[in-house]
Amino acid sequence: MFSRVSLKPFEQLQDVMRRGLAVDADGQAIYTSDDAARRLALPISFLSGATNKIFYPESGQRTRVWLEDRNGADLYQQRIIPDYGHMDLFIGHNAHRDVTPIILDQLAWLDDQSGMGMGGSARCGIPGAHSGKRA
Repeated sequence: MFSRVSLKPFEQLQDVMRRGLAVDADGQAIYTSDDAARRLALPISFLSGATNKIFYPESGQRTRVWLEDRNGADLYQQRIIPDYGHMDLFIGHNAHRDVTPIILDQLAWLDDQSGMGMGGSARCGIPGAHSGKRA
């Protein structure tokens, strides 16, 4: 029923959990260097459910603040959706009503940041999809 699998990814995850820091397979903290932050000097929108117990919203906040401190706040946004967990954002009963407009808004913001924006809801064809609200 089960086949052979490499345990190397699990060893890396164990190292990450022990150190409380993202590290590569060799245990090097290459993801949290100033050089790594410079490589992420691009528009990023962080989205999470407030009740997400897999990827806590606070970790996204810490990452956003870390990036803002190094690259400026204009490149980053974060939306935390109340009463939504991990996959609820995409398959929750009312996700189409509560979350999809926020995702479309964030995609429009990212598109505008690229300099190739098409101007709000015209992009997706859904009237009112671009709410203009930004966190």
